Amino acid sequence: MHIDTPSKTSAPAAHVAVAHLKEHVGELVTIKGWLYNIRSSGKLMFPEIRDGSGIVQGIVVKNQVSESVWQAFEKLTQESSVIVTGEVSKHPKLADVYELQVRDIEIVQLSKGYPITPKEHGIEFLSDHRHLWLRSKRQWAIMRIRHEVISAIRDFSILENLFWSMRQSSRLTLWKVRPHFLKWITSIWAKRT
Repeated sequence: MHIDTPSKTSAPAAHVAVAHLKEHVGELVTIKGWLYNIRSSGKLMFPEIRDGSGIVQGIVVKNQVSESVWQAFEKLTQESSVIVTGEVSKHPKLADVYELQVRDIEIVQLSKGYPITPKEHGIEFLSDHRHLWLRSKRQWAIMRIRHEVISAIRDFSILENLFWSMRQSSRLTLWKVRPHFLKWITSIWAKRT
């Protein structure tokens, strides 16, 4: 299902990942992602858009967007696929945080019945929906840390010429470990945090 909103911005906007917004302050950009959450306060809406590299808060001001854009944001559901265009600005109160002053939206697909909401869920429910649970901020952060640890181990193995072997189960097995391995990993982890 593809839903287009009629309003389009006149100036072409560059597609940018959320992680790189700080390099585009004051520029018109396009973010392709999913609606993580949305809050509304009368004539303001605050959609949170995630794209795999991070989450950015958008600001939609009713008298600064067309009626079709406002209505499109009103009908969005959690995890709907969207393409949002707006101007990147620095958050007025938080250091190194950026926002998107929304100008336009294209709804790619509305999500129907997304089972995981911001409320608390039990372990059994989350285990049954693990593929969706990984979209939460906490699980996303855990996966990023896990990635850094695995990358550090891989970098170390390349630098130290450690020998890896693939088993039939596709697990990596370390054949030779040098005594300073754990100390080195600990120091790398300390530098990255």
